[in-house]
Amino acid sequence: MKPFVALSSALLLFVSIWLIPSPQPQKEHRYQHSVVDLMLEGNVLRTDGLTKISSNTVLHLVSVQDDHMPDPIVFRFKGRARPSQSLYFSILGTIDLVSVQKIEKAMNDTQFSPYLLLNNDPLTLNIDVLSSNELFAIIRTCNTGRTQLLAKR
Repeated sequence: MKPFVALSSALLLFVSIWLIPSPQPQKEHRYQHSVVDLMLEGNVLRTDGLTKISSNTVLHLVSVQDDHMPDPIVFRFKGRARPSQSLYFSILGTIDLVSVQKIEKAMNDTQFSPYLLLNNDPLTLNIDVLSSNELFAIIRTCNTGRTQLLAKR
């Protein structure tokens, strides 16, 4: 009788452990950075964009500037994407315009590059913080001299 009880309790323990749900893998974030320069009759239009896709949610940040604009304009889009079976990075679905804003110069800085940080990823940089608040920080990288806008999501 004892071997039967031991075998049945071991089988019950094995089945209960087998049925414990395993944790789901971490959802990965896919990023795409693109820079496009359009030259029309001597006028250069530069677009600098960063796209993040996470769980079929698309967040796209793009800055637009040409030779006649002293400051870039930043567009922010957010939307849902349908799954893609392609090996290439492509977005299928609709994206709605969330906001448009004009970025002012940062403390007499003429070269402004609005790269936007979408995650709270850890970074190790040699930087000077020019301005900051709860939503964003404007920094200057010491080794390159480039000014960047770091935005929290």
